[in-house]
Amino acid sequence: MNSSWHFRRLDASDAPALHALEKACFTLPWSEEQCRAAFGQTPFAAFGLDSDRGVLAYISVYITADEMEVLNLAVSPELRRRGIGHRLLALALRTAAKMGMQKAVLEVRVGNTPARSLYERHGFAVAGRRPRYYADTGEDALIYARSLTNYDAAAEERKELHMKTLIAANWKMHKTRAEARQTATAIAAGRPASNERTLIVFPPFTAIAEVAAAFAAQEGLAVGGQDVYPAEKGAFTGEISPAMLADAGASWVLTGHSERRHVLGESDELVGRKTAFALGAGLHAMLCIGETLEEREAGQLEEVLRRQLRTGLAEVSAEAAARVAVAYEPVWAIGTGKVAGSAEVLEAHALARRLLVEVLGSVAHDIPLLYGGSVKPDNAASLLALDNVNGLLIGGASLEAESFLRIAGAR
Repeated sequence: MNSSWHFRRLDASDAPALHALEKACFTLPWSEEQCRAAFGQTPFAAFGLDSDRGVLAYISVYITADEMEVLNLAVSPELRRRGIGHRLLALALRTAAKMGMQKAVLEVRVGNTPARSLYERHGFAVAGRRPRYYADTGEDALIYARSLTNYDAAAEERKELHMKTLIAANWKMHKTRAEARQTATAIAAGRPASNERTLIVFPPFTAIAEVAAAFAAQEGLAVGGQDVYPAEKGAFTGEISPAMLADAGASWVLTGHSERRHVLGESDELVGRKTAFALGAGLHAMLCIGETLEEREAGQLEEVLRRQLRTGLAEVSAEAAARVAVAYEPVWAIGTGKVAGSAEVLEAHALARRLLVEVLGSVAHDIPLLYGGSVKPDNAASLLALDNVNGLLIGGASLEAESFLRIAGAR
């Protein structure tokens, strides 16, 4: 967080700034007069992120004797970086809890997946539904609620703000052992000094030991296998077991990459078995999910991600989930030069977070969500700035140490 920004309680003099934010964020914004009038209502309160350029984000609420109702949460489009909406909501909930309130409630459009994901990460659950509530679209409103008894704001903030960013390199079928050693040595020497990011390299099986030796167990560097077979040993020609990966120096494994699903024909069920078996053997697993262009154009994004997550994590326990990461890779963006737009990434990651909660419960809030698909040095910072993007999975741009390190250091 930039030192020139600070959170404060807002007042009527901030009405012009709130109106500007409303126009940028909502279909039916409050007018400046409505914003100013709201401060004259006794239960109304608003908290904002202030800077030398004015209020860049705000949350407004009604506060009564034992309940807080969240009205609006808006973040300037130019500043939609991870954590701001999270902190504002935590600030409002913490204030309400300190005032002795027992409950927080809010309404949200059924189709506003990013907002729903944010609220669910803070423990809100659906408590009701209002059909055709929004006049502009006829869309239903969902009523969310959560208890404020024993609310731990610090713990809620740590869920997102202290989650390490994962920057992963998938080298696919590239590099000899010597080439892998040279690239890994350069990565180890040039990696960012910050301990907030973990760099993971997935080399070919033949080069895992070389990369592991170059990393020499340094903190913030890890090695993984690009695939695994769900068996300890046996007559499985061409396959590799979790124990073999670990023996070579791997602590991670990729499962369900689109090339294995769509080129090599792996089923969702096999991906699920691989994921569970690898976790059971003590490895970390990065489960890849994503839709084809045909599926997206047919409006099947949610259907596809739900199926892949439900099946891919069907046998994963809450305890093992602590060693899971999920990489969203739209198949149509892998190796094509096409990158999903910010709105598409936000939608897909918010949806994935909500579906993870459906599958795994509250532990899903701590699972890193990575974006993959034609990631390059010049788009890495903007992707990492998006809410719910906790890392990147990089293909071609990770083959050269200089390019990968620029992505790893992107801010």
